Amino acid sequence: MAELHEIRGIGPATAATLAERGIDSVEKLAEADVASVAQVPGFGPRRAEAVQAAARAALPAAAQGGPEREAMEPAPPSKALIDKLPAKTGTKSKKKKKKSAKAPKKASKKKAEKKAEKKAKKKAKKKAKLG
Repeated sequence: MAELHEIRGIGPATAATLAERGIDSVEKLAEADVASVAQVPGFGPRRAEAVQAAARAALPAAAQGGPEREAMEPAPPSKALIDKLPAKTGTKSKKKKKKSAKAPKKASKKKAEKKAEKKAKKKAKKKAKLG
């Protein structure tokens, strides 16, 4: 049987914090209410659900109350929890970030070319005046 700190997303410090709240075994974590786990410092609804899914997957099939399975798929988050999550705002995809990072380089190249062209014209004008 797996120890609490062996569950993905739980290290020794988090295991100690959970134990202080009465969740001192994988079974207790798997059976705990998502809302109560989400109130543990360092947890939110998403992490609580993910850790509980990992705990359920670590339990033997008999303890899970179902047929033996190789891997258990985590349950999708409930509608109530999804509604509580903040909406994503102002995010850009990596491609857009890369494109926006390249745009100034092109602009600075054009600017440098114009500057060099202007300098060459000025030099040619000066040469024509002197010579």
